[in-house]
Amino acid sequence: MTRPELGDPRLTASTNGAGPNLVAAQHMPGPSELPHRPAEEAAAVERLRQHLRDELSTHLSRRIRADETAGRPPMDAPARRRLAEAILTDAAEAHAQAELRNSATGGMLVALEVEQRLIRQVLDEVFGLAGLEPLLADTDIENININGDRVFVKYADGRRNLCRRSSARIPS
Repeated sequence: MTRPELGDPRLTASTNGAGPNLVAAQHMPGPSELPHRPAEEAAAVERLRQHLRDELSTHLSRRIRADETAGRPPMDAPARRRLAEAILTDAAEAHAQAELRNSATGGMLVALEVEQRLIRQVLDEVFGLAGLEPLLADTDIENININGDRVFVKYADGRRNLCRRSSARIPS
């Protein structure tokens, strides 16, 4: 076993002052990172993610422009998010239908729970703080520090973790 160097990002100061502690980096796999998923499914997840982003961009901006043109008052944030969720749900269904039609040429459906997670992620990208939203929603987390590509989390019980950027999906 090798000894970690002092520059190792997994090292944190101990709470009792006795020296550095090694903290495992927390990483929650994304829908396309699960080890038991075949490469074809990862590609299907990325196709769905891109389709959801494209459809939301197109339809939400079209609706906002139509409201402005018609002189209607702007939607408040909760109404806009509900509209976006409806757009994404419809887009996911349309994408699933298209994948079924293309099954002979390599189309593949993603699991419903992965589809729902992708919808939440796209909503968080547009209306929230992207991958930080799950951390912000965790009531056990007391503090979140971001330093470049690294996200440090401190829990109310004193534990500290380093989250990789890919798990937090911080926008560049």
